[in-house]
Amino acid sequence: MHTRPLLVVAAIALAGVAAPSHLQAQDDLTHELEHIERSLWHGWATHDAAIFREVLTDDALNVGSWGVVSGKADMIEVIASHNCELKDAQFADWKAYKLTDDSAILSYTVMQKGDCDGHALPAKVAVSSVYVRHNDHWMSAMYHETELAEGL
Repeated sequence: MHTRPLLVVAAIALAGVAAPSHLQAQDDLTHELEHIERSLWHGWATHDAAIFREVLTDDALNVGSWGVVSGKADMIEVIASHNCELKDAQFADWKAYKLTDDSAILSYTVMQKGDCDGHALPAKVAVSSVYVRHNDHWMSAMYHETELAEGL
């Protein structure tokens, strides 16, 4: 007679155990991809293409206010030749979304100060980056940056 309430309690307890491990896995993925993304920002700001050589897929696509850059080789050329200065960047709202075991999207926002060729960088941008896993390493396949209007 008391079996049903015990099953309900056991089911609730197991659900509570499963949810935190899923959330922990999502947090771990967010932190792992955030680390890569911050490294890419640092490489861009310092004209250091080493991280781009390491983590971009050969056919990577980058889209932003600068236009469209397609392919790792072209992106590395941009890193070496851009005339931009990033004075400050404040990152927020990091969130990874696992699509499959080997693909994920990372989204975040950036408040930034700097300029390219004397033109101010957008003050706030929303970023989405698509990552794919090759040989147990996450690689950046697509980066998209959108300027956000003031107040958003």
